[in-house]
Amino acid sequence: MEGDDMFPDLTRMLTEPEFALLHHRVLITTDPVYLSRWTSTPQVVSYQRRFMLAAAGAA
Repeated sequence: MEGDDMFPDLTRMLTEPEFALLHHRVLITTDPVYLSRWTSTPQVVSYQRRFMLAAAGAA
């Protein structure tokens, strides 16, 4: 999924009954700056930065 406002749409979709079984199996990766628009939790932003660095190192 792409777009400036897809994160809220994605999280809203995961609350629908038809996707209830998937909500523990979805991994959302995105740029930390984008993610920080939707959360103010520093742990989330810090984790995302570490994940992106690890992914870049694995490539």
